[in-house]
Amino acid sequence: MRRVLAAVLPLLTVGALACGSPAPALHPDVLLIASPDGSRVVVRNVGGAILGHLPAGILALSLTGGDDIAEAYLVTASASGTVASSVVPSQRYALTPIASEAAAPAAALLLPAPLLTAFVGRKTVLVVYTADGTLTGYQHGSPIWSEALGSGPARLVAVGDRLLLGRQGDWQEVAVETGAIGQSLLSSQCPPPGPIAQVSGRLVFDCGGTLAPQGAGVPAETPFVFTSGPATFLAFPDGEVWRLLATSIRKAFQVPSWVNPPVASLDGSELYLPTPAGVEQVNVATGRQNPLTSPAGHDPSVALSRDGNFLYALAGGVLRTFRLDTGRQVASVVVGGSTIDRVVGG
Repeated sequence: MRRVLAAVLPLLTVGALACGSPAPALHPDVLLIASPDGSRVVVRNVGGAILGHLPAGILALSLTGGDDIAEAYLVTASASGTVASSVVPSQRYALTPIASEAAAPAAALLLPAPLLTAFVGRKTVLVVYTADGTLTGYQHGSPIWSEALGSGPARLVAVGDRLLLGRQGDWQEVAVETGAIGQSLLSSQCPPPGPIAQVSGRLVFDCGGTLAPQGAGVPAETPFVFTSGPATFLAFPDGEVWRLLATSIRKAFQVPSWVNPPVASLDGSELYLPTPAGVEQVNVATGRQNPLTSPAGHDPSVALSRDGNFLYALAGGVLRTFRLDTGRQVASVVVGGSTIDRVVGG
């Protein structure tokens, strides 16, 4: 790592002199990069050192206050159905099987479970849904409840720390500590995307293009959700950006449509939008757009460094790092993959 930083620092110093302000320092980040086949490679910026590989599967993880991986599981298909394994970052992201189920995996989520009275380690529950309609909760590898949902497809969606279950347009909340399924959350059917955000403790649904309970017409697409001050923003793939407050909702501005989701600055004041020509910087207060950088590649997958000073852009298997204050590229490395899944510490 010292050799990598030594190679980068002179370039940063030149950039700092050019713009008349101290250059931010690159801090270690770990990027989980996914490939189209669902597998992942774990790399460290800036040199692209490979820390581990994960096979195709559903990754569910939670972070510490310092953004390190506190707990992680990979749920994969097997010849006999499903295998859930714990992920051990300290051992090059090795997998340790902890549970198996008879049917193929359909969804998995790791959620806080503050009401647990008997637990090991952190108060969390891994919820796994399999193709035979079984919903199972695991607490650090031990099954603590199971619900047979019956035939028919179901969807699991996490909004904040809440687990929501969708079946045939009906949505219910699941208590992760017990598996108890609550009453219907809406008085009428709500086709996908379904629950998309939480504003002032109240769930917001996109019911096939109509916000519930507000009733505003929006795209029937799953948005990128972020906050800026007291407002929650919904950035839809068709380019519409909506602003939600506890008592009001309105379309804020329009940006170009996107293939890969944008990312917001740490304070939510800026939106960084991947486009065919690179990355656009969008001021959330005004909707004004300015090119941040063009060498990021075609429709890159983007993510923010943990300190909020750098933008990562992955396109064509090349990971590039840019300063947010100048848009200047400070690093480039070939890592493969197509999507930046997560940025964590380590």
